[in-house]
Amino acid sequence: MTSSISEAIVGKHCKLCEFTLSSLFIDKTKYHGFVDKLPKKLKLEKLGEAEFVEKIQNLLDSDLLEVSKKPYGKIYHVEVEGVKKPVVYDLLCEIFLHVDPESRAKSFHEIIDDYYNKVLSENGVTEDEFKLQVKLFLPYAKLERLYQFWQEELRTYAV
Repeated sequence: MTSSISEAIVGKHCKLCEFTLSSLFIDKTKYHGFVDKLPKKLKLEKLGEAEFVEKIQNLLDSDLLEVSKKPYGKIYHVEVEGVKKPVVYDLLCEIFLHVDPESRAKSFHEIIDDYYNKVLSENGVTEDEFKLQVKLFLPYAKLERLYQFWQEELRTYAV
């Protein structure tokens, strides 16, 4: 399962273009307001509910242009549904949306290492730059997964 995800992402990202980092890769408007509507059964193991909402709000309010002053190296994009998305963000979204939590816990590093070796190392991104990009985009990918979870819950209750 995880190798097929890795191969699918590598195949999808075979044609890369350099990307100027901006906040346009993520539609922040769709996330505003959904946090308060999340199902109460959502498990918050380390954060209280108020702190959880605050952390998401801080993420949405963060200025990616300020963040972009760090040495992330070349940031490449892939076009997804007409929107240019950083490939590392797209990779992380694919992992969080299509790999079950148990498999993800076991093979997350294997998938991202495989991706780096097959795609970004060939395009002049150092391993340290890649790790910084993963760290930058990981919260946004998790937020997208949370949003998808919320959408699934809405469909379940609508039926």
